[in-house]
Amino acid sequence: EVMTALAFVHFAEERVDVAVLETGIGGRLDATNVCHPLVTIITSISFDHIKLLGPTISRIAAEKAGIIKRRCPIISGAKQPAARRVIAETAARRRAPLLELGRDFTVRLVEPLGRSDRLAGAEFEFDRRDGTPLRRYALRLAGRHQAENAALAIVGCEQLRSRGIRIADDAIDRGLARATLAARIQTIARRPLIIVDAAHNVASMTALATTLRPVLTSRTPRVLVVAASGDKQIEAMLRPLAGCFDHVFITRYLENPRSAPLERLRAACTAAGLPAPREAATPREALAKARSVAGAGGVVVVAGSFFLAAEVGGPQGDS
Repeated sequence: EVMTALAFVHFAEERVDVAVLETGIGGRLDATNVCHPLVTIITSISFDHIKLLGPTISRIAAEKAGIIKRRCPIISGAKQPAARRVIAETAARRRAPLLELGRDFTVRLVEPLGRSDRLAGAEFEFDRRDGTPLRRYALRLAGRHQAENAALAIVGCEQLRSRGIRIADDAIDRGLARATLAARIQTIARRPLIIVDAAHNVASMTALATTLRPVLTSRTPRVLVVAASGDKQIEAMLRPLAGCFDHVFITRYLENPRSAPLERLRAACTAAGLPAPREAATPREALAKARSVAGAGGVVVVAGSFFLAAEVGGPQGDS
C-alpha cells in the first residue's frame, strides 16, 4: 500500500498524461483500486491465489470485477462462461459499457514470424465485429494469448481516444511490433535453445505448452527446469506439460521463502505425468545440469515462477 501511494504521488508530481496500473492480487481490495480510471481492462482469468481470491472461477472473477467503476468502460478478455457472467452482471449494475473479446472484437492469427525456434511473434487480424475493415498487426511477442492481450490493448487505446487522448494508428503499430516482455517465452540462449517463461498457473502453463509445441516437436532432448511457490496448485499447473519433456529438473529459488519444497515438486511431477525429476540445489545449478543434458541441439524450458526466472538470469552462452 505504501509503495502504491508513493507511485501515485510520483505520477502526480511528474504530471503524467496516462498511468497504466496493474492490480497486485485480485482487484476489489487492491491498493490500486482507489483510482478513478478512464478505462478498465480484465485479461484472462485462471485459478490463482485461491486462498485469497476464492476456490472457484466465479469467486475469482468477482474479485477481479471489483475494478469496474460506475459508467467507466470495461474491456474483458475472460473466456469462461462463469467469469463472463460475473463480469457482465457487475458491469450492468454499475452501468459500465462492456466490450468483450469474442463478442465485440476478435483476433485471428495469420502467420508466425520467423523460424519456429526464434519464437518471434506473429501477425494477426483484428476484427471489431462492427462492419469496419479488418486491421492486420505484426506482434513481436509469441503466442495466441499475446495476440489476444494485444487486442485488449488496441481497444483500450480506442477508448482513450474517445476521451480526448491522441494516440496515432502508427503508434499502435510500432508499439505492438516492438514490444518485448522479459520472462515471457524469452529466449536466453541458442545452443541449446533455452527459453524462460514465468508461467505460474494453469492458464499460463497451457499457453506456454501451446506456443512451444512447434519447438518441442522439432528438437530433442527436451528438458524442463521447474520451481514454484508453495501456495500454487502445482499439480494442476504442471499437467498441461505432460508428454512435452524427456527430462525434468526441480529446484527451489533462494530469494523468496514461498518456494515449494522439493518433495512437493517431486510429487506434483508424478501426479502430472511428467518424467521422474532430478534435483538441483539452486536455479543456476538446475539450468547448468539441464544444459548438459540437452546438448547443443536440444531445448531447455525454465518455468513455474517469476522468482525462478529472476534467479536463472538473463542471456547467457551462445545467445
